[in-house]
Amino acid sequence: MSDKIFHFRANARLKDLLGRGLILSDNVAIIELIKNASDANSKEVSVEFDDAIKLSPDSKVIIQDFGEGMNLKDFTEKWLNIAYSGKKNQTNQKGRHYAGEKGVGRFSCDRLGYELHLISKRKGYAAIETKIDWKEFEVDNIDIEISSIWTCPALVPLQVLI
Repeated sequence: MSDKIFHFRANARLKDLLGRGLILSDNVAIIELIKNASDANSKEVSVEFDDAIKLSPDSKVIIQDFGEGMNLKDFTEKWLNIAYSGKKNQTNQKGRHYAGEKGVGRFSCDRLGYELHLISKRKGYAAIETKIDWKEFEVDNIDIEISSIWTCPALVPLQVLI
């Protein structure tokens, strides 16, 4: 018996397994993001398709909600924590079970496009903004773990949120 300690590792391609493997269509991805908005107590969700008639580098899907938002701690400890969901087996203030509780909604963004531009604002905190290029995770190397790909250099506190 060895004294060596073994542990799981997560390859960078985990992003594909979760994003494009579990989120089976663009419609499901949009529904997941709308469920997350509902869980954040948003009374309204706006879904806008920009240059989407024919897919091009300029095509965009813009999903905006008016929920509770995230602060920096929520973003770093929850949103960046893959498959984590603080909503599992919980209810909101109104006693309603959360719609999105699997922790994969963030990968719906990957299903919908190669780049994510995320802006979030929680009341009483500075807004946050970041960009993620999902293609950076598409590497076929056994030694590249998902946590080594992206280090959030674009996270910026904002003064004004649209």
